[in-house]
Amino acid sequence: MAKVAITKDENIKERTKEAIDSIGGISKIIGKGDKVFIKPNLVDGAPFVTGEVVQLETIEVLIRESLNAGASDVIIGETPTYRKPTETIEKYKHLARRFGAKFLELNRYPFVKVKVENPIFFDEVRLSKPFLDSDVFINVPTLKTHAQCGITVAIKNMYGLIPPEDRRYYHSINRIEEAIVD
Repeated sequence: MAKVAITKDENIKERTKEAIDSIGGISKIIGKGDKVFIKPNLVDGAPFVTGEVVQLETIEVLIRESLNAGASDVIIGETPTYRKPTETIEKYKHLARRFGAKFLELNRYPFVKVKVENPIFFDEVRLSKPFLDSDVFINVPTLKTHAQCGITVAIKNMYGLIPPEDRRYYHSINRIEEAIVD
């Protein structure tokens, strides 16, 4: 059974830490030597004020907690939809460097074909190799809408783990829901 934590606090770091602690702490999923992959929603590298991207403070707490739990490597990854790094992306890169984590633009790394068990539509999908090589995956979405899906939340954030051309293709054939399930 999944646990959900709802916290309220003006301080993003405090409420993020409180949410993690209220579901039992990050050490329940991260062990010594684990490679942790954090996937924030970074739509187009939009400014933080839009609410479209995950706030840096949230990711800072996740990095810090992962390292405190014994993670050997922390990666922040995204297949960019932006043409050039924005101020938001530069801040993410700086945050990663500050804590000894890595910020990867996944389109610069290999994608691996993965066979889909019990497919809805796609027999195979391509996923980021750095993501597949990780031990722990932390999906960090934002709550927002989408023209084709209505609401995106956590699942559509997974599109940031696939090649840009696959993302465009899935949108063009109007198979977003099937691609997400598969």
